[in-house]
Amino acid sequence: MLSQRANVQTYTDSMLTVEDIFESGAAHIAIATGSQWKTDFTGLQHHTQVEVSHDATIVSVDDILDGARPKDHVLIYDDDHYYMASVIAEQLASEGTTVSLVTPATDIAGFTHNTLEHEHIQVRLRELGVEIFCNKQVQSVSKGKVTLACVYIETPTEHTADVVIPVTSRKPIDSLYTNLIAQQEQWKQHGIQSVKAIGDCHAPATMAIAVYSGHEYARTLDKSPEEAQFFRRELGLGGE
Repeated sequence: MLSQRANVQTYTDSMLTVEDIFESGAAHIAIATGSQWKTDFTGLQHHTQVEVSHDATIVSVDDILDGARPKDHVLIYDDDHYYMASVIAEQLASEGTTVSLVTPATDIAGFTHNTLEHEHIQVRLRELGVEIFCNKQVQSVSKGKVTLACVYIETPTEHTADVVIPVTSRKPIDSLYTNLIAQQEQWKQHGIQSVKAIGDCHAPATMAIAVYSGHEYARTLDKSPEEAQFFRRELGLGGE
């Protein structure tokens, strides 16, 4: 749809700097540079980094999305509880990799109960031979070994794993946004009226929330603060 509009210009494969944005001539800047997955295991269960030895092999979700395919025994730690961990487990298992899926929750991909995918995910992973551990948290990681602990009584158990993939939480890629904010005194001379971080750059969340964030930005761009706070819902009452 954007490509069909004469008043929209799109540039792909263009990594912008603050200077590039100053030279663009745009009055309003929306930064939607996304987020990246953490590898230190911090998330809902762990608020501080997990002990990881220097010789342990940790592969990030972003590495997998970029095409990395570890072939040895892989342990995936799911503290995200949505679809990502199970998708990676299914992909790797379908390619012949031995996969263990660990979660501190009572079942895997718990959020997918809301999207009616949960039963299908459970069946598919079991058909592929994925070993599933629930109510377990990662305690430490070393070369070829992961120590898990019961989330209730913290009883430790050791498990073999050559590669560990933490699917826990994400951090915003917001360096461009913060650099722009740091140079706010130069905005006026370059004609910039506003700069806003949207989507995962503002706060990593689901794809639906990222889409809504962009939609909200466009709809409220020319609104006053009072008008921008108005949230209109479709109630669908009486067939309207």
